[in-house]
Amino acid sequence: MSREDLEGIRINGKVISAAVGLMTLFLALVGGVSFVIKQDYRLGSLEADLSQVKVEIKEADQRATQTYEKILEKVDKLTAEVNKLTLSLGKIEYKQDLTPLTKN
Repeated sequence: MSREDLEGIRINGKVISAAVGLMTLFLALVGGVSFVIKQDYRLGSLEADLSQVKVEIKEADQRATQTYEKILEKVDKLTAEVNKLTLSLGKIEYKQDLTPLTKN
């Protein structure tokens, strides 16, 4: 028997270091790829959320515009009525001024 057979398994430090290095590189690659995939998923979900928020903002803006236009219409109608009342009041005051005072 040779001396190596008698000693059992020999541990070669260079081979173990290379194996550990390769395993570390593989795990780093897997970790990096999974990180990129996770970030891409997050970016995709954020883009979907952003597009949904844009649609909601546009709808809210349209509703606000419609409400604003309705308010303007009501203000215009109210202004016209106030003008009519002002003219009527002026006519009544004019007629009262022309009414002679009666002496008792």
